[in-house]
Amino acid sequence: MIRMYRSFDPAAPQVRPGESEHLLDVDDPWYGDMEGFKLCLAEIEAGADGVVEFVRAELDRSATRSA
Repeated sequence: MIRMYRSFDPAAPQVRPGESEHLLDVDDPWYGDMEGFKLCLAEIEAGADGVVEFVRAELDRSATRSA
């Protein structure tokens, strides 16, 4: 399964099936200023808890299947 990183952020835009996922892109601050890096960090931090929850749930599900 492949998911856009920001789909784990509950405040990120919701993308319906078939719609472009560009709204879930993590902003690339490389050619910008410090504000771009701050925005990028905020997007990453906003999705981090969701990623951890997802991984834990997958590991629990995997452990349940193999038990």
